[in-house]
Amino acid sequence: MKSYLFFCCSLILLFLSSCGASVQFTHFTPDKIKGLDLGMNRNEVLEILGPDYTITRKEIVDQDTIEVVYYQGYVSDQRYLFQFKNNKLDKWEKEIQRRQVLQYGSDLIK
Repeated sequence: MKSYLFFCCSLILLFLSSCGASVQFTHFTPDKIKGLDLGMNRNEVLEILGPDYTITRKEIVDQDTIEVVYYQGYVSDQRYLFQFKNNKLDKWEKEIQRRQVLQYGSDLIK
């Protein structure tokens, strides 16, 4: 019985370890920005940065297609915005959102 249990556990561990080796993490990290250059096409940029983006704006201005995508940074109040003009990287920036601090307590009411 012990050898059967050992065999089953070994099989499960082997299966889990082989699955873990095939997973590739392509999530956004700020250091990936170092691989970008202005003028790169949209597909190249998104391949480098990963699939976890959100399209925040898309419009046509003076016959140019403008699209802005953002990636959430490690810290929840940081976003990285990337603007494409006619599918070419036009600019990027880091945005820090302000946090609203709410204070509660009876000593605040006067």
